[in-house]
Amino acid sequence: MTDGRTPGTSGYADSCALHVLSRSTLDGWDEPHTEDRAHGLRTGSTELGYAKLAIRCAVTMVEQESGRRAGPEPLRTLAGYRRTTTGGVAFGTKFAVLRPGRVSVGDDVTVTAWGDSELRTAAEASP
Repeated sequence: MTDGRTPGTSGYADSCALHVLSRSTLDGWDEPHTEDRAHGLRTGSTELGYAKLAIRCAVTMVEQESGRRAGPEPLRTLAGYRRTTTGGVAFGTKFAVLRPGRVSVGDDVTVTAWGDSELRTAAEASP
């Protein structure tokens, strides 16, 4: 069983079936981190429910071909503006499967529910 706002099941060690990043976050467009506010998604015949922010781990700092630690990026940069009050670094969101179905490359993604971002950074929490 997964945890978060929308519980579900997952066969992954990562706690949720799907990790979502928007193109605006990856490409640096006008509205980065829009996925923080998307609380319901439909793609293909599948429906997904927002579970929680994705807290990134040290694997993001490993060079994937060699398996060697490559340095502090991207976590150092993200920590400058995405560090949570609990000390983690948020990047992307995790979703639970509400209705299983087929998803194919090129399927449109429709946001079916919007909500507020749960991100409250350490900077915002400081007096």
